[in-house]
Amino acid sequence: ISDRRIPLNGPIIKGVADFVGERIHYLNNKGDEPIFILIDRSPGGSVMEGYRIVKAMQSSKAPVHVVVKSFAASMCAVITTLAARSYVYPNAIILHHQMSTVLWGNMTQNKEQLEIAKEWWRRLAEPVAKKMGTDLDGLVKKMYAKNSDGDWEEFGDSAVAVKWATNVIDEARETGVVKKPDDAKKPNPGLSPFSLEERVDEKGDRYVRLPRL
Repeated sequence: ISDRRIPLNGPIIKGVADFVGERIHYLNNKGDEPIFILIDRSPGGSVMEGYRIVKAMQSSKAPVHVVVKSFAASMCAVITTLAARSYVYPNAIILHHQMSTVLWGNMTQNKEQLEIAKEWWRRLAEPVAKKMGTDLDGLVKKMYAKNSDGDWEEFGDSAVAVKWATNVIDEARETGVVKKPDDAKKPNPGLSPFSLEERVDEKGDRYVRLPRL
């Protein structure tokens, strides 16, 4: 894995598509060598943000390779599956499930929101189903046959067998790491620039600053 790498970790929330997409466009315009999206662990998140990442990958002239080292679920699993090339450790976990949503308002508004959610699900899940050699109904049936909650997860080597990824790998060498990591820098448990960061105030008490509503 070269220095043309983009980390994708933690929840896919507002701002993640900008973070990943801008780097894909920048690296793509710098050269045609492969670009790597590195997923250590991500539970997925926003379908709109994830869709923008998929389109940025598909629009790149330089090949975009997705590498999953630990865990990719939901929208992050969709990104992995729809990548032209995706690589997974044999013990990494890939998890697909039906899209979830929250409805708010009166019954008419709920019906409208549900129809929009169904259309988003169709647009994102149909390409996954097609890659697996089935249709949307077949994909859903398999999800609930594997797990009563519909959370269908597979280890990396099994994920390749069902066409959620293209290759199993045993090693991922980070050849682009040429600078000594800063030992003084506090580790980010979420491994994401968008995760909440724990700090210590002047009294020594730990706290987390929440984003503005």
